[in-house]
Amino acid sequence: MEHYLFGDLSTSEKVSLPENVRMFSPVTGSGGTIKLNHARYRDIQTFNLEFVFISKGIVTVKSILPVDSQSGHPDPGPALPKLENFTQISLTLDPKESIQFLKSRETR
Repeated sequence: MEHYLFGDLSTSEKVSLPENVRMFSPVTGSGGTIKLNHARYRDIQTFNLEFVFISKGIVTVKSILPVDSQSGHPDPGPALPKLENFTQISLTLDPKESIQFLKSRETR
């Protein structure tokens, strides 16, 4: 499964992210602003941002599980995911609130 992060974040910490206009960068920003565009967790780790306190912002997490259309099983190669493989969660947090996601399999 691949997880991609999108969003604009603000922090009271000063960040300085190198930017090369000739190359695509999934994490950009400077000062107290961080922009995520198709960022993965390893991209955040590359810039040592995993422990930066975020004071406000909106983040969208897209999780994609490629599925082989013939067998219905996860496909290790690139494929366009089916619509049922997407989940969207939207939350608004007030200052001093935090969030924790728990995942469980639904039994029918």
